Amino acid sequence: MKKLLLTGCLLASLLFFIVALIFVLAMYWNSRHPDAGTGSNTTIALDPALWNQDTDQDKIDDYTESVLGYNVKQTEDTFCKDKIMENCDQEITTDVSKALKNVVIIIDGSTSMNDKIGSETKMEILKATLAEVLPTIQFDAYTKVALMAYGHRIPNDQKTASCEDTEVMYPIATMDVAGFLTKVNTVNTSGWTPLAKSLREAGAMLKNSPLAANSIILISDGKETCDGDPVNEAKALKDAGVVEKVSVIGFSAGDDEASLREIANAGGGDYITASDQASLQSSFENMVKESLNLAKYRICLIKMSNNYSTCIDESYNPAVDYVKQNHPVCKGQTDNMSCIALVGQMTLMRSNLLAEYSLQYINKLQSTGTPGK
Repeated sequence: MKKLLLTGCLLASLLFFIVALIFVLAMYWNSRHPDAGTGSNTTIALDPALWNQDTDQDKIDDYTESVLGYNVKQTEDTFCKDKIMENCDQEITTDVSKALKNVVIIIDGSTSMNDKIGSETKMEILKATLAEVLPTIQFDAYTKVALMAYGHRIPNDQKTASCEDTEVMYPIATMDVAGFLTKVNTVNTSGWTPLAKSLREAGAMLKNSPLAANSIILISDGKETCDGDPVNEAKALKDAGVVEKVSVIGFSAGDDEASLREIANAGGGDYITASDQASLQSSFENMVKESLNLAKYRICLIKMSNNYSTCIDESYNPAVDYVKQNHPVCKGQTDNMSCIALVGQMTLMRSNLLAEYSLQYINKLQSTGTPGK
């Protein structure tokens, strides 16, 4: 009787475990695919034109993403990285305060910074803002900061020379607030706006710290005026893993805001509009603090690489299967060239994402050492 009772208890426990496991898996599926139906045979009234649209440019068409419950405006790369960060606090026990952090602050010294907002020039407001904010920030021994300025030495009537006018005023080092602000106060308003050159030179400084959480904060009141391509420069720095973010504050930028926002988007950063000292102060403070928190982000992405790979597979594999069976060029006949090419683009994107992730995080961890050491 005891043996029978024991067997019954074991069977009941096993059944409870199986039910609990099914429940957990169902909850995960629903969180990942909130709008998904009962499978690829679900009838959903969607515009067939969505087969030819890819809003987030992740090589999964909007029709398939809609059926599977994906967000058509969010790449699977972003989704998976965000998912890692949601679990970061539970999974990562590393003391992130000892992780390396580098921040390059680039300020605008172009002629337009002499324009006034109220009774003060933009440059006066910028200098007052940095003097207010920086002494309130806790910069530890693991944080290094640099100051760059552009367009601040060569007069506006010498465009060629002014477009070469970028200067590292405070080389990347631990923060001495008084010394940093002394350099800020020497910046004049003089010339043109070489944003692309400034970003390229900031990136050159940060390449020497491949494992650190590197970021750039650009403060500008206008777009590139020196025929450079700052969007491409920001994207190149982000894609190469040199920076986590290139963030931009558009200071009373007017019609140039769209151009500045593109830079931030390409660099994986934030864009904030500021129109006066109060909004500039708030924007700058938030960006600096966010930059100092990027170490945690980087450590999570390094140490939870298996989670990323799994998430990417769980995103792309169902999409590939659905396309093979349902896309108008496939319809279950996966041996035709059009279908092979379509599926090939999706699998290539998946492979590229995993390769880029490895290049930016895993390989650098293996070659450089543990974060914080």
